[in-house]
Formats: sequence, structure tokens, C-alpha cells
Amino acid sequence: MKIYTFIFALLMSVNSVAQVDELLKKYPQQSGKEKIYTLLDICFYYSQNNPREGKKFGRQAYRESLPLNDSKLISDCLNDWSICFMTIGDLDSALLLLDQSLQIRRKIGDPLLIAKTQSKRGTVLFEKGHLDQSLVAFVEALKIFQDNKLIPFSALTKANIGNVYEKLGQTDKAENAYLDLLNISRAHQIKNYEFSALGALAKIKSKQGLWNEANAYFIAGEKIIGPDLEPSTIGIFYQNFGINYRHLKESSKALSMLKKALEIYQKIPDELSIAYTTLNLANVYLDLRKIDEARKFADSGYEQAKKLGAFNTLKYAYKTMARYAYLNNNDQLGDEYIEKFESYKDSINNAESQKNIDRLMIEFHTAEKEKALLETQLKNDKYLILLALSLLMIAVLFIIAIIKIQKNKINQKKIELDNQRKLNHERIRISRDLHDHLGAEITYIAAKLDILSNELNSNTLIPQLANNARSAGQMMRETIWSIKNEQITTHDLFSKIKEYSEKTKQGLNLDIHVKFSNEEIKISPGQALGAFRIVQECVQNAIKHSQCSNISIEISSSKISVKDNGKGLPHDVSGGNGMINMKERASENGMKFELNSGSIGTEIAIIFS
Repeated sequence: MKIYTFIFALLMSVNSVAQVDELLKKYPQQSGKEKIYTLLDICFYYSQNNPREGKKFGRQAYRESLPLNDSKLISDCLNDWSICFMTIGDLDSALLLLDQSLQIRRKIGDPLLIAKTQSKRGTVLFEKGHLDQSLVAFVEALKIFQDNKLIPFSALTKANIGNVYEKLGQTDKAENAYLDLLNISRAHQIKNYEFSALGALAKIKSKQGLWNEANAYFIAGEKIIGPDLEPSTIGIFYQNFGINYRHLKESSKALSMLKKALEIYQKIPDELSIAYTTLNLANVYLDLRKIDEARKFADSGYEQAKKLGAFNTLKYAYKTMARYAYLNNNDQLGDEYIEKFESYKDSINNAESQKNIDRLMIEFHTAEKEKALLETQLKNDKYLILLALSLLMIAVLFIIAIIKIQKNKINQKKIELDNQRKLNHERIRISRDLHDHLGAEITYIAAKLDILSNELNSNTLIPQLANNARSAGQMMRETIWSIKNEQITTHDLFSKIKEYSEKTKQGLNLDIHVKFSNEEIKISPGQALGAFRIVQECVQNAIKHSQCSNISIEISSSKISVKDNGKGLPHDVSGGNGMINMKERASENGMKFELNSGSIGTEIAIIFS
């Protein structure tokens, strides 16, 4: 499920329709710089409401600025023109214009102009998945805004850096950045910043699984929505609101919010956001098993994602199309989309990018400490320059030591975060197993007890209830077995399957053979329990439906296969809920699921990655 990122843009206001109509009447009678800046005002207005129209005015302003040979004017045209390309999702064109603007503004030497361009460049680079380059731009902008004591701009840029932290999984730092923006926006009564901060906090709570807390932020944010807010920001808000409702299993509300977002994006139009929203709508309809409705949105979102070529959009499109294909019983197509999805590795997993990001953040914090130290010394005594230089040399040596310590802390923090992510995944998996299996057994026991209460004179159900309770206890022990160690060997799994097989075939006219290849490998607890559950399902299905006399289970270092000699599966069974659940269980644990069934016998294989 894709949660759309709030990008905090340095766009202070939008002209009203009446003002723009006045500008459209005025600019044909103007000339020179006055006309060009009027064209840029019109371009800016349309960038949020009709960016394709805005591109025309931005292009006209740029062309008329060239003969004037005014560097600042040309850089302003490039800078404002790029916003229209950002809105429609043409990130490459936006980046090209911003790079040209930045080059001119560096020659001019105006720090604030550089900061505003770098803020936009950081946004575009973030959307393209280049996190290290994005961070370079944001950090430079932040330093300039802080030097000039522009508190709202500083908080806004910190929030954008928070987006990078969030992409890296460092949610605590991201949340602190968003809270800073929320507090500053309320103190300065900047409603559009407050609205974006509430949306970002809601989004981060939703990603943490704290959906009720997220809902509280969304509700607070919805109360602020008004005509002064940018449509694109409102669209992001409604999209994430809808995704949160999907987490809460409130599909009708999820569809309502996502359709509001889609309507806003289509009016702008914002093609990148349209692609994301249609893909999210497709997933809600897939949740509801409304395949025809899902297909319409999935195909539209996928085609638009391919056209745009944006990194995050295309990756999400592959995942959505794979889910649609599996639910539509097209396993081959689903596997092809999964392979494409896995080939699109996120840039945050790139070791070189991570190294560059760590280096940049250390350099930024080091510069802040040096600046604070120098300011303190100058305030105490302007004339003690020699003393200040001496202290600076000491500070440099101290900073070198701090950098080494900080690197160790960062590495340790990465390990802790990775372990925490693994632990969270295991908790979710345990919760699902307890719900899917123990929950069903306990429900069954409760139903039998209801019957027993109506048949007080009969105790015939008590042994059966005892068996159900023992079955629930066995399922609990199997789940605990899978998580008591960080890794489980295939021989451990063989022993567990062998024990299960011996118990299962008691009292049945059936042979179950379990074979181990003696090539032992280590697998994760999730893979072990997932494979064991799939084997259980295969054995029970064979006993109940295939009329087989023999079941063979083979465990090797690469896969587990389960064969029976009974009658094969009907064609309509291969796409049933049982098969879909086994495929999803395998896929969630990094394994592949293969089915081969003829008129005689069925073979199911679980392949370790």
C-alpha cells in the first residue's frame, strides 16, 4: 500500500481568479520586466490549477527575458516555469530548468535565491528516488534559511529532510521535524503549513500502524481545509486519509476519500498524483474482490506510471498489477510483475547512497556546531581572535573524535532499527496466525458450547471439544516453535514435518513418506512456519479430496515438494481461496509457490529464495 509523501513546498500564496483575470487583461499592454513578472504571476497561478496552461506563460516569460540579458530575471523565469512541470509529473524537465536556474543564481551570488531553488530541486530529486542528492539540496537551503533567521522556511526545509529520514525508516527524527513545523506554523498562524504538518504526522502514524492516532490528525487537518490551500496539497491529504481508512477496514470511506483526491488531481491536472490515486483505488476494489472495477483503475494507473517513468510510481504499479493478476487467477502474469517490482530496488537500500547521506548529515551538524562556537566567542569578546582560533583548532580535533563516535552510534542505530523491523514483522505474522487458526478453533468451541447449553442432558460433544482445545494448543506450540530462534535449519523443519506426518497418518489407510536431502541450510522463522503451514494444508487437502494412498514429502536445500498419487485437481480449484492463501503466504516470506496437477496426482513445491 502506497502512502503518498507530503512535499513541503515554498509556495506562499496563490492569486485569486479575479486577480488572475486582471493580470490576463493587463499583460498585453505591458513591456519589459513588468510584463515578464506579470507573466510569471499567471504561470504561478496556473501551476496549481492548470499547469499545462501555466507552461505556456512560463515559456513566453523565459523567451522575452533572454533579449534583456538580465541574469536574475532569467533565473526567476526558469525557477517559476519549473513548477508547472513538477505538478504534471515531468520531473526530468523540471530538474533541467532548476539546474539552469541554480547555475545562474550561483553566479549572481544571492544566497536566498540559491536556497529557494535548492528547495525545489530537493523536492524533484526526492521524487526521482535520488535521496543523497536530494539531501544535499535541502541541507544547503536549510543552512541559508537559518543564517537569515527565516524560521518558517527553516522549519519547512527541516520537514522535507524529515521526508528523507522517513524514507530511511528513521521515523522518530521525521516525526520531530513535522512537530517542529506544526508548532511554528501555529505560532505564526500559517494555515497551509499547519495543514501539511498535520497531514504528514497522520501519514507517519498510519505507516507505524497507529491508524486511530492517524485518524485524529486527519480529522484535525480536514477542519482547516479552505479556499486558500493549494489543491495539490488537499489532494495528497485526501489520498492518505483514504489509505488510512483502508487500514481501518472502512472500505466505503476509503473509496470516498480517494475519489475526492482523484477529482482534485484531474482538475489540476497532476498526472503523477492521478497515477498514484488510481492505483490506490484499484487496491481498495481488490480488497472488496470487485475485480472488474479494480481492473479499470489498475490498468489506467499502470499505463500512466509507465508513461511518466517516475521511480516510486512505477514500482507501486508493478506491485498492484501483480496482486490483480494473482486474484484474477493469472499466476504467470503475476510472477512477471513481481519480478519487475523486485528489480526496482529503492535507492535508500543502495549502500553508496546511505554512506553519502550519513556523511552529509555529519558535515551539516558539524558545521552547525562550529558556527555556534564561533558566535559565542565573538559575543563574549570581539577582540580575542587568537583565542577564538585556538578554540576552533581544539573544536576541530574534538569534532573528528565526535565523528568517529557518531559513526559507531549510527551503525549501532541501524542494527537496532533493522532488528526492530524484523521484530515488528514477526509480531504481525504471529498475530495473523493466532487470528486465522486459534481464532477459528476458539469460535468453533464457543459454537459447540452453545449447542451443549441447549442439550444439558447430553455430553456427547465434550470429547470433541477437548480435541478442538488440543488442536488449538498444538497450533500455538507450532507458532512458538517458529519464533524461538532467529534462524531455523531445514533439518529442524524436516523433524517438525516428520512429527506432524506420523501423528496425521494414525488411523488412516495411508502412507506418508518424509525424506531429507542432508543438505542443511538456515531459513528465517517466517519461512519455516510459512512452509510448515503450506505443507499442513497440502496434506489435509490430499487426505480430504484426492482419494490418494500415498503422500511423499521431500525437503532439500532449495525447496520442499509435496506429492500425492490421488486424482488431480479440478481446473477451478487452482484459483480458489486455499491456493491464493498458500501463494500469498509463500510470497510474503520470500518464497515461490508452484503447482502441478494432472489427471493423476498433484505436486506442490515451495521454493526458497
